[in-house]
Amino acid sequence: MASHKRCKECIISEKYPDADIDEGGVCSFCTSYQKEKTDILGEEALRDILAQATDRKSQYDCAVAFSGGKDSTYVLYQLKEKYKLKILAITGEDYIASDQAWENRFRVTKKLGVDHIIIRPDWQLYKEVYRSVLISSGMAPRAINLVHNLMHEKAVFEVLNTRDIPFLVTGNSQDEIELFKEWEKELGFQFSGPSACDYWNNWRSAYIKVLEEILPAELQKKIPDIVWPTLSKDDPASRTKHIPFFLYEPFDVGKNMKIIRDKLGWKLPSDVGGTETDSAGLQFCVHSFRKLHGDEEYAAQISKLVRSGNITREIAWKAYNYRNDTIVKRFFDDFQLSWENMDPENCTPFLKKWLGLFLPIR
Repeated sequence: MASHKRCKECIISEKYPDADIDEGGVCSFCTSYQKEKTDILGEEALRDILAQATDRKSQYDCAVAFSGGKDSTYVLYQLKEKYKLKILAITGEDYIASDQAWENRFRVTKKLGVDHIIIRPDWQLYKEVYRSVLISSGMAPRAINLVHNLMHEKAVFEVLNTRDIPFLVTGNSQDEIELFKEWEKELGFQFSGPSACDYWNNWRSAYIKVLEEILPAELQKKIPDIVWPTLSKDDPASRTKHIPFFLYEPFDVGKNMKIIRDKLGWKLPSDVGGTETDSAGLQFCVHSFRKLHGDEEYAAQISKLVRSGNITREIAWKAYNYRNDTIVKRFFDDFQLSWENMDPENCTPFLKKWLGLFLPIR
């Protein structure tokens, strides 16, 4: 791999078109970048909402969708140590997390003394769903995320709908929160009010639509088992209010990572590439992207995430330099695939629209 001068703020190469690097070592993209100011609602507003938990006789004040990555770990820490809440951490086993991510999950929940529930679905069923998505997308980068997200959503739903928990707190960044609004618009979501019932039923319909498009005939009849059931407004999950934590508190990824490292012994996984800190599946996506578009395009894509504040330069640099195709070989073996299956232009229409709504390759 040729050595090129790289921006000291992001990791983009001087060889990338229009990425002029000045004498100070900063590229033109970083110099001209202006992040839109996001209004943070503030700690007091969050405390006012969380105080409503005392009105419900529940074992827990809130649930946290806990992947074990940097963001959900920081949220878990703050809710326990700063807000003093009784928390249930929920992890959906999607069978594509890294081993070190699992170590983080167990280490963090034990250190905080937080109850942790892990939902493990039928691997043989979802293995077929993974394979169908990859085949139907022509192994387009990020396609595997559709199943990854579905399994996490279903796990959270199953827990919330069997317990009376007032709040579900998530660790999505402001950029991701804005992206969700775009998803809701593009996927045709309909809302009748503030109830979480609309959220669950809209996402259920969207997943069913794409599964009907991509699954082979023998799996079509299993769609009701793959997604969650239709929700009524009287069901427990409908009464759980969703709270994006970083709408209320600032998102500072460098600061947050230092806190969870120092306080919880959280470690940046070294057994996966990509910029996520929990998923081996995304390494498969990254490998596909780099095969299609090259290393420097990948560096340019993840540099956008550095500029927007979603990841640190440390994470981006680690992701760029990761060279290990063990995970890719494992996925090929598990799903009976090869590079001959790669042709993203063959991606089915609704799936292609769905994948087009993801953030840059991570």
